Amino acid sequence: MAFIYGIKFRLQLLLLSSIMLVLMVVGVALSHLIEQFHITTAQQQFGEVFATIDAELTLQETHLQNNVHILVQRDDLIAAVNMIHQYATVEDYQPLIYDVEKKRLADMLRNQARAGEVGQIAVYDGRGDLLAFFSAADAAVSGFVSWEAGAPVVYLRDEAGEGTWQRGVLPQTLELRRDADDMPAAMSYRRCLRGFVQETVQPVLRTYADGSRFTVGLVSATNFFRQDFATAMQQRSGVDFAVLFDDGARLGGLHTILVTQLDAVPLLRRAGETVRVDLAHDDYFLAARLLPLERQARAYLVAAVEKTVVQGEISRTQLALLGVLALSALVIMPVGTWLANRTISRPVDHLVDGAEAIERGDYGRRVEVASRDELGRLGRAFNGMADAVQSREQALRDSERLYRLLVDNLPQRVFYKDTELKEGLNKSFLDFSDHANRKVRFSICFIFQRVIVVEKWRHIPVPRKL
Repeated sequence: MAFIYGIKFRLQLLLLSSIMLVLMVVGVALSHLIEQFHITTAQQQFGEVFATIDAELTLQETHLQNNVHILVQRDDLIAAVNMIHQYATVEDYQPLIYDVEKKRLADMLRNQARAGEVGQIAVYDGRGDLLAFFSAADAAVSGFVSWEAGAPVVYLRDEAGEGTWQRGVLPQTLELRRDADDMPAAMSYRRCLRGFVQETVQPVLRTYADGSRFTVGLVSATNFFRQDFATAMQQRSGVDFAVLFDDGARLGGLHTILVTQLDAVPLLRRAGETVRVDLAHDDYFLAARLLPLERQARAYLVAAVEKTVVQGEISRTQLALLGVLALSALVIMPVGTWLANRTISRPVDHLVDGAEAIERGDYGRRVEVASRDELGRLGRAFNGMADAVQSREQALRDSERLYRLLVDNLPQRVFYKDTELKEGLNKSFLDFSDHANRKVRFSICFIFQRVIVVEKWRHIPVPRKL
């Protein structure tokens, strides 16, 4: 228990506590810096993700519009669509004439789609009826719509364009009839069954001799964005990425993030918008952008970084700091003990030995002073105190010797007691006592010899006070 209350133990405890406090502060600071570093990194990654998506969509839009522009400028396509639009009717449909043109249109669309890497191309006449198409939405097929007995019949052929035309089912991404007025005049985005699509529509114009132009049909081109789009964006960006729709569907992961958590999300293409990290989510650092779709539908592009990555680095930092603390304790204990013995224990032991020597009466004992610190000042003060005690003790001894000499030389008989209650007589008293003893012994001798010397004894002066 004495060790626990010793200065060395307190010094070591103080050093260890100081290091623990410093490491705790450093740990908190490092944890905050690590978190801020990952937030900043995540913001940069999110900015890159949204910039990449914006650039990708813009590139696809341009590419899609260029492919459609090429088609609507082809004379053979304009002539075929014009003929079908002008002369083909449901009631008097002639397959031998019009189906041949539609087959040529389907082959033309297939070749353009394969060359331009377009997901789907369709041609509608001026009334909005589907004429021919190529679609790679599911299985890649070319097709056209014929009429038999007033009912539409869909014919399909595989992507390679080989084999005969077979009756089939229209792909789900196409419609037999679309309202020409309802078709978007430029680029638009809309929801589809397994994701969203990017679509552009351009008119097929017939130019007359007088320079006037008349719309005889429409060409629609579509790109599909499905699960592979989310996977590609995630691989390119290095962060988790998903597309969430307001109907609850999603492309990609991030299943713990809900659409209801994405209120007030800025538009994807808002110029100068700074990407910020939303820290409200428990599992992710995330940011989102809104991509409006047709018919007031919404798609949310969400990029996220798991917080477990940051928490893992913070945990590793804390473990490293604990290791440093343990190593510091192993170093501090022996080094602190050596320093405490050298700078504290030895000077204190010397002071204790000096005090005990003075207590025993060794007033000439002094301690060695080898430092200029507080213990050195204490040692010098102790030596000064020892000098003062020795001087006073010597003065007391000299005073006592002089006092005894004075008392012993007094002619009066003196009886005294010192501070220790020891009795004493001065020289005059001792001489008187010796003379009285001799008289007493003489009288006793005469008594035994039957000689009375009382009279003589009476003349012996007896002190009144002892």
